[in-house]
Amino acid sequence: MRRIALPLFAAAVALALLAEPAGAVKANSEAKRAPAVVVADAIVALARSHSVKLTGSLDGAAGRLGIDIVMSNGHGGGGRLTQRGTLDFVVAPPELFLRADAAYWMASGADQATAANLAGKWLKTSTTNQRFTNLVQLADVVYWAKQIDLQSAPITKQRTTRYHGKKVVPIHDPTPGSETTLYVAATGTPYPVAVVVDSDTAHGLEFARFGTAKRPAPPKGAVALPSQ
Repeated sequence: MRRIALPLFAAAVALALLAEPAGAVKANSEAKRAPAVVVADAIVALARSHSVKLTGSLDGAAGRLGIDIVMSNGHGGGGRLTQRGTLDFVVAPPELFLRADAAYWMASGADQATAANLAGKWLKTSTTNQRFTNLVQLADVVYWAKQIDLQSAPITKQRTTRYHGKKVVPIHDPTPGSETTLYVAATGTPYPVAVVVDSDTAHGLEFARFGTAKRPAPPKGAVALPSQ
């Protein structure tokens, strides 16, 4: 399973937790399927989700990356990213809204005076602005579904277990340097429950509220993003 590089922050990330729904849920057939088929089922399930909540953190080259967003299937989304400062964003096609602290703007190349002026203000631009293409992608479930990919090393299916209380089918990728385990729901729809970097199991990303996560509303009073 390849590790995902977020171009905006240049950090590795992984897919994670799907919360256990209330009530009885029937087992699916993933435990009996070939590893590649289980992965394919997880990709399709995620790509078809109307909306998803994604939270968590991982260590990256530029420090700890925090993610707290809602994504949807082509209808926008947004939330908060933290690493070199804090960035709130809302994707509401055809507009993109941004609000960041001074640390973020300075890390993005602004001088101290400009960063101080932009800090805390909601700014807006077009979702077609190429400066923010990567940011817009983060609000798209199809983009995330495509990140679940196979390396050349053979993947293996392990015994059904539980991940944070959720019954799952583990799929392990032993690719040297990026060993990961994908956990796929063993009950109900085979959503990807987690992708954990084996060397960094303390961190990961959590997926929850499939189909029920609420997208953030576009902020009022946003001003046009200054051109550079």
